[in-house]
Amino acid sequence: MHVVAGVLEDAAGQILLARRLPGKHLAGLWEFPGGKVESGEEAPAALARELGEELDLTVDLKTAPTLLIELPWRYADNHLRLAAWHVPAWQGQAQGMEGQDIAWVDPRQVNIDTLAPADRAILRALRLPRHLQASDVRRLNSPVDIRRGEHWPLLEASMLIQCTTRLWPVDQVFGVICRSRDELDIALRVDADFAIWASEAETAAVRRACLPIYALAAAGTSLESGWQGTCEPAALD
Repeated sequence: MHVVAGVLEDAAGQILLARRLPGKHLAGLWEFPGGKVESGEEAPAALARELGEELDLTVDLKTAPTLLIELPWRYADNHLRLAAWHVPAWQGQAQGMEGQDIAWVDPRQVNIDTLAPADRAILRALRLPRHLQASDVRRLNSPVDIRRGEHWPLLEASMLIQCTTRLWPVDQVFGVICRSRDELDIALRVDADFAIWASEAETAAVRRACLPIYALAAAGTSLESGWQGTCEPAALD
């Protein structure tokens, strides 16, 4: 099932979230608005249709929404391919056409636990820069080093094999360096905000991951010389 979600951002930098209705799966949790892509429908057109139906907004496809992140997800027996699109312009004033609550919120202030699980990766991608530089991160030699600071902690997945929960508060961004599918699973288990893909192999594993991933700018790039990446797994091809 291909599902699209819209990331609408106003002039103040606030994003629009909608609350799932009572009686629905994950009722009460917040999500980015959107829905299913119908057979034969292009993703941007599906997003425009869904935003019209749910929020009474008109999206001009000439201002082409841009892909923020695309990831697989699974709810019970439902396998999804979730694509989040940044919508730069629309017409109308958003309102919950299906009776759902909506809210404009600062993405930095959102409690990630109030979001539907699949939407948490979207929020994390939204909070991250498109390109990650060495000055953004601080490599740690041990997972017990949890000092806070201006730089985001970055650890090798091999350091976290024995860890089963997140090491840092939810408002502290941290990442994990991964070289295999098993190591990506470690990053997911410890609830990392992003991963660095430090291998040229197993790109299919990256496309199956459910968190934002940065690719190295070029083969052989080291931490010391800087990272450049993307939240789109396909960029590793």
